[in-house]
Amino acid sequence: MRAELIKHQIAQYLLNEHTLAYAVTDLDLMVTEWGGETKLFPHSLRPIVAGSLYDLAPELIGSEEELLAVLAGELPEFRLPYVNRGAPGEPVQYLNLVNLPSRDTRNRIVGILHLVEDVTTLGGMEQKLVQQRNELSLLNDRIAARNMELAAANAELRQLDQVKSRFISVAAHELRNPLASILGYLEILQEEEKTLTADQKQCVSVIERSSQRLLSITNNLLDLTKIEAGRIELDLQRINMLTLVEHAATEMQPRVNAKKQTLLLDASPDLPMAFCDETRSQQILVNLLSNAVKYTPEHGQITVRLSVYDGGHFIQVVVQDNGIGIAKEDQDKIFRSFFRASNVHLSGESGTGLGLNVAQSLAELQGGKLWFESELNKGSAFFVTFPIDDAEHEHVATTATRKGRTVAKR
Repeated sequence: MRAELIKHQIAQYLLNEHTLAYAVTDLDLMVTEWGGETKLFPHSLRPIVAGSLYDLAPELIGSEEELLAVLAGELPEFRLPYVNRGAPGEPVQYLNLVNLPSRDTRNRIVGILHLVEDVTTLGGMEQKLVQQRNELSLLNDRIAARNMELAAANAELRQLDQVKSRFISVAAHELRNPLASILGYLEILQEEEKTLTADQKQCVSVIERSSQRLLSITNNLLDLTKIEAGRIELDLQRINMLTLVEHAATEMQPRVNAKKQTLLLDASPDLPMAFCDETRSQQILVNLLSNAVKYTPEHGQITVRLSVYDGGHFIQVVVQDNGIGIAKEDQDKIFRSFFRASNVHLSGESGTGLGLNVAQSLAELQGGKLWFESELNKGSAFFVTFPIDDAEHEHVATTATRKGRTVAKR
């Protein structure tokens, strides 16, 4: 008796804590008993006795074979999870329907024990989870489709870029041949300078400047295509950077004189040797100096400073001017191919917007960097670094340490 009482208490506890209702049927699935939270049963069937299990749980219609298997002892239980019920105007309920074999005292199956558990909270969460999974799946499908579109667009852009690079390369090569002929004939004309009139000399000078400018554009186009294709070859060697800067300054001196500008050179003593490509480094310096001359007005000043940078790992060259400067909104785009600042028209100078892009790429290919600081109408300072030769770096580091010790003693 005590054991039966305990079982009854446990069953009552489970019914109260888990919001359960139950119904017991006979072998013909006719309800003979029910109890627990009867509100879990359909409204129209409260209370009902001697009704069919299918009336009590219409969701079981279509599961006759499973119920017969439970009655035959072939199936330990038959469960329908998260069944939703709800009358019009009432919140939806989520129920677990569990069907177990009902046994008599001799352990014979005499019907079905039908359990109804209220899992509305869990069901709502499960519904949201399913909805979120569906939305996530839909989003993944959209992302996958978008990725495919982007991949196709990128492939098309790469193809167009290759076509563009090939076109530029072919066009630049084709331009160089007639330019070489023009410059050759100009040299012959200049050798016969005594026989030329003043007007003819001026025409020859204009043709030469235009040809040199076109040659510079052609060379920049070729360099751009080589850089994009990764075909730039560098001849890295120990270079005296001060000598290189002086050569670049000498090359620019006629243009500086023509605009009555002042070109100053300020170099730290005992500069170590750089480790870079002489021709490409000269190209970078000439580009920076050329821009400084272009965008600095007459009687302006250009200063070139050389110093050891970053603890003796680099030589830094700074080209500073007091020219027209670069507007803040243009500064993020200044190194893009074919970009020219919005205020370049103030200088009256022409250009393609390729020089700085090429110069930055050449600096980075050699292990250095190129950056700038600028203020509109006050001027610009372009900074470029070149790696120091390893042996020279050790010497610079030792010297710097010695100098530090000397200062400390004082």
